[in-house]
Amino acid sequence: MVDLAVAPDERSLARARRLRAAVATSALSKVSSVAYQIVAVPVIIASVGSNGYSQFAVVLAAFGWLGPLFFGLGSAVTERIASDATRPISAQSRGTFMTALSVTGALLGIFFLGGVLLFLSRPAGQPDETALLLAGLATGLVVGGGVFDSALLGLQLSYVTNLLAFASSLVAIAATVAAAVIAPTVGAMVLATLGPVVLAKAISGFMLRRAEPGLWGRTRDIAWRAAPRIAGRGLVFAAISFSSFLSLDAGLLVVAARLGTDEVPAAALVLRVLPLVLSIVAIIMVPLWPAIAEAAKDGDVHWIARAGGRAAALVAAYAVTAALVVVVTGEKVVAIWTGGRIPVSFDMLVAAGGLIITFSFENVTQTLLFGLGRAGGLAAVLLFRSALSLILVWVLAGMVGQEAALAGPIIAALLTSSWLLPLLVVRGVRAAARLQPGHLGRRPGGNVG
Repeated sequence: MVDLAVAPDERSLARARRLRAAVATSALSKVSSVAYQIVAVPVIIASVGSNGYSQFAVVLAAFGWLGPLFFGLGSAVTERIASDATRPISAQSRGTFMTALSVTGALLGIFFLGGVLLFLSRPAGQPDETALLLAGLATGLVVGGGVFDSALLGLQLSYVTNLLAFASSLVAIAATVAAAVIAPTVGAMVLATLGPVVLAKAISGFMLRRAEPGLWGRTRDIAWRAAPRIAGRGLVFAAISFSSFLSLDAGLLVVAARLGTDEVPAAALVLRVLPLVLSIVAIIMVPLWPAIAEAAKDGDVHWIARAGGRAAALVAAYAVTAALVVVVTGEKVVAIWTGGRIPVSFDMLVAAGGLIITFSFENVTQTLLFGLGRAGGLAAVLLFRSALSLILVWVLAGMVGQEAALAGPIIAALLTSSWLLPLLVVRGVRAAARLQPGHLGRRPGGNVG
């Protein structure tokens, strides 16, 4: 039987210190994100109206599929670097980073070329043309620059990304207010929202080069032959991220297609704010991913169980509290916040509370499975859940209206991921236990899974 009473060594203590620093700075970045939403949403609604805000939310959601595509490549980089215990950084990690960076550049080039051809072929005078063009350009640069953030996360230096996110939110607040005064259009609001984030990604790349210059190789370090393998691993993570898009942004697009864009302002508002509420969970969970990967490589099951249990308890306390606050105070807060321009029903708030609890629980198991090297099984479960969610949203939209955008994902998660993902976590922990020193089944090196 595996002995779980392993004394903490220097690596586990250092891991805990880095985790605390990441959590502290992540909290700071989330505070600034909350400040942005508090200030920007009413400013946007006041300047372009409730219909304009609906268009703003739909335009941003239209390019939500780009995030999963590049998230996959970035996550493959995080996984490789997080499991690399060598310093200076290994040639394999450098090759993975350079290859992912090159593939990202190629994909961005194809996307931008396709975007140009699409807009040149569109008839003139479309009301959302400028907003769509700006959203596509900025979103492409943001998600492409996410490779830098992924590398910093793998190095357990996510505090750099968090501090840049804090600064970009403050700049976005100022830019949104300025746009409301100078150019109160949907396009200007998109630029004010995403422009500062693009700048933050550029600075993130500069900081990564200073923090770990060994990652930045030359052209010969690009392993084009390994690109299919890296891209394949990236597709697994892309599928996981794409499932989030399908459950939220795509659900909004489905309801908008059935009811009309102007008929979903409340759902658009809630689905724009919900990721912010859920992102508080990321303060705890995201920095835990590389730490668990390192602990899994060491076979330190005791640390994984202790850290995962504490994180789950904190997330559960937050999710239940946040859901109650949303349900009890939501109507009054939204009325004050939007000046009464976008009324939100009690049913919508109950659904929002349920989604907070459901997705927070899912986030805990997702992060544990990332660190335990079980991304493949996670992707399969989440894609199935998301496909079921879209079907439910389409069916429910004709019955309950825009509330279907939230009710569909909740029902789908209860039927699938709420019980399947914990089973995968148990299997991953058992596999990590076999790597613990002294266990007969220990395998040398590599990631679990």
